[in-house]
Amino acid sequence: ITAQCSLAEDAVTFPKANDNCDGEITATTNATFPITSKTKTTITWTYTDDAGNAATQTQAVTITPCVLSAADDTKEAVVFPNPSGRYVEVQSPVESPIRILSVGGELVLESTTNTKMDAASLRSGLYLVQLPDGRLLKFVKK
Repeated sequence: ITAQCSLAEDAVTFPKANDNCDGEITATTNATFPITSKTKTTITWTYTDDAGNAATQTQAVTITPCVLSAADDTKEAVVFPNPSGRYVEVQSPVESPIRILSVGGELVLESTTNTKMDAASLRSGLYLVQLPDGRLLKFVKK
């Protein structure tokens, strides 16, 4: 399975198997959803029939990074609160890496969209949020 950003449980079709005595058996798993790891993850499915016989099967899951595209321009990312105090957040339709820059272009924070960032260490002033597609958003730290 390949998914972008994450894999939710409701996006997975649980595999089924047939047993000569019990008919169709649905697999179970102890995988924790959503799967968000950017490394390859393996789901182990277990099939158990009414007699207690069990078999397993593995399934590889690959999560590809989330990237804002030009199509997301209509779903503009926003910074709030703006002006900000102790915390600031960049909300976006997809989770993506972001960089917080001083107006001079110096990197001051790295984070992801849809994450509450601790801005307490930032000095008062104007900051830029650089999105993966190169767009810049502005916010003011009180």
